[in-house]
Amino acid sequence: MKKLSGLLVFLLLAAFLPAEQPSFQSPTFEQHYYRIVFPLEVGPDSWTIKGIKINGKDWGTFFVFQAGESQNLRKPLPPENYTVEVDYAWRSGQKYQLALFYQREGSAEVEKKVIPLKAPDKGGIPTEAEGFYRVFRAVEPVGMERKGEICELTVTAAKELLTGRELALFEGKKQIPLQVLACREASPPEKVAATHPVTLTYRLAFPLDLKPYQKKLLLLLSQEGGQPAGESGFVITGEGVGKTIKNKCLSLEFHPQSGQLNIIENFQQGIRLFNKVGVLHWNPGVFIPGIAWDHSFNWNPPPSFEEMVGRYLYISTRRGPLQRIKEVKLEVRYILGAETPYFISETMLTVKRDLAVSA
Repeated sequence: MKKLSGLLVFLLLAAFLPAEQPSFQSPTFEQHYYRIVFPLEVGPDSWTIKGIKINGKDWGTFFVFQAGESQNLRKPLPPENYTVEVDYAWRSGQKYQLALFYQREGSAEVEKKVIPLKAPDKGGIPTEAEGFYRVFRAVEPVGMERKGEICELTVTAAKELLTGRELALFEGKKQIPLQVLACREASPPEKVAATHPVTLTYRLAFPLDLKPYQKKLLLLLSQEGGQPAGESGFVITGEGVGKTIKNKCLSLEFHPQSGQLNIIENFQQGIRLFNKVGVLHWNPGVFIPGIAWDHSFNWNPPPSFEEMVGRYLYISTRRGPLQRIKEVKLEVRYILGAETPYFISETMLTVKRDLAVSA
């Protein structure tokens, strides 16, 4: 009798337990998403989900789960209980009206289900820039303290989400100034253009402090206006590929013919490095017997030259075939930070066909 009574109590409790409630999720290091989550009961017919609006605006990034498995929204959802997760950067304390549009099986009418919600007082984004977001995870892996170290990140999103707006990066509530290194537009192939948007891809640089082995979450938003670009951290003289670039610690002088590194001067150490018989940086290069060595310093001038000057980074990039051996394509890039006592050189050779090289 006691066992039967216990079973009856359990059944009564289960009958009166509340159904899954709407919730607002904030990013963690393991689950780095902003989500608005609500239950959805489909029935008595199957539904085809047509879309979602948030406070009257179309929002295309959402997912429907059943028993933890993501559902294919190109197909009708059979009668069942589901969970809808809307990927959306929400604001604390904000009221939302979500409208879910659906079509019942066998009907031409598009119906609407309205879900009124209010966000909690904590956990939302630090500005009014709702909607689009990206969360990035930063990790210090080797046990060194980092002070203002220049980091880079790349983000791609639909052009319509970013046009006419500025990207803004946050660590908690503190905004981190950005330098845009590149912005490229890409159109999808014609056969999928109806379902895939034109995108923008940004490459960004920013300073970051990290203690040894520390982990941080960084939030990227798209907002109106934004911070000013800021003054360049470099003094630049000269013209073309033969400029001289100075930061707080170094001076880099590039050769006026090839753009290769010609002279390095370290202000703190009082050291000036140069080569009496040519540039400092000769390579990369290729040697084919019967043909003279062909190095990067032989460019006269390099076929392509680009430079980027910002508050954090100076980047010089030269590309094109070698001066004599046209089957080999070369790229040389110099990267100098505004406050670093070193620079980075990146080089790449691309060989278009088999060559009988010795070196």
